[in-house]
Order: sequence, then structure tokens, then C-alpha cells
Amino acid sequence: MRIDLRGKAFGAVPVLGPIRLEIGEAEAVALVGPSGIGKSTLLRLIAGLDTDFEGTITGTGTLAFVFQEPTLLPWRSVRDNLTLATDITARAADALLAQVGLADKTALYPSQLSLGQRRRVAIIRAFARAPETLLMDEPFASLDAQTAAAMRAMLADLLRARPTRLILVTHDERDAASLACRTVRLSGNPAVIVEASAK
Repeated sequence: MRIDLRGKAFGAVPVLGPIRLEIGEAEAVALVGPSGIGKSTLLRLIAGLDTDFEGTITGTGTLAFVFQEPTLLPWRSVRDNLTLATDITARAADALLAQVGLADKTALYPSQLSLGQRRRVAIIRAFARAPETLLMDEPFASLDAQTAAAMRAMLADLLRARPTRLILVTHDERDAASLACRTVRLSGNPAVIVEASAK
């Protein structure tokens, strides 16, 4: 996957400057930097949710996006949230949910789950799509330390079982340390890459 961004602005306000980055298959990258620097904006460009920029982004393949807030269908069960979004069978959905400790939650609705449980559903739903590129925007934000650590371990297990290109936006260096083989730091105005280090 290749990112060759010349710039991104909102109106007359430049947000992202020149950014060049290559990410290999099954490589994990963490995008870090101060809040408001443009990390989530870059993720949205990669996802194709915002096409108003100068430059090119190629080779993403099939995509799945895990947003900061779990985007689950509130009027559907946990199982249905997987089957409707991915076309997998109910049996396959139940197996995936069991894999992340939610075997007894399949018939519940999102409102009956904790935030951590809803985030597990959102993550496993993304994996069920078998994407070539998984985009995650602060997936562990607002979780207590113990729950966040458990979520990081769960995601690491999923990535080992099904290697996937991962681009993770985070403000927590622990996410980058435990999940990313490369850390890319954004800074400046407009933001550019100021550091790219291997794990």
C-alpha cells in the first residue's frame, strides 16, 4: 500500500502536508501524535471517506474500519450485527463471538453490552470481513486500563491468527508498543511525518 499525499485542507486551512508512506501486507503501523494533528483525517483519506485531497493512495485492497465509537445496529442482536454486515452464517458468527469471550451474548442487543463488549463486537465484525487492510481509530479510548490491556491482547491474538495490514490511530503509546511493528509520528502545521521507527 502506498500513500503519496501532497496535502489536505479544510477550506483555506491546511491540515496535512506532504506525507509519503508505504505499508506492506500484514504490516502493523500506529499513527501517533498530538490530539487534533490530523491522524483521524489521514485514516479517513485512506478509507476513501474523504476524497478531497491532493495526491494518491493506492493498494489498500479490501477495507474494514473500526471507529472510535462502536457503530453497531442498535435494533439488531449481536449475532445479527455480524451476519448482516459480513454475510457470514450464524454459526460462523457464534464461533467468532466465542473467540472473543462473547459466546453468551449473541442474542443480546448492543445497549445490553458494556462499552468494552461493544468494541469487541465491532472488532470481530471487522475481522469477519477478511479485509486486506484494517483501519482502527482509537479503538481502546475511554476504557479502563485493565479492559484496554485485555482488548490489546485480544487484537494481537486475532492478528496472529489472521495476519492483516493494520493502521491504528492512537494517542496511547502502549497501543503502539503492543500492536505495531512500526510507529509513525505526525507533527507540525500542516502535519507531516516527523518520525517513523521500527518496533
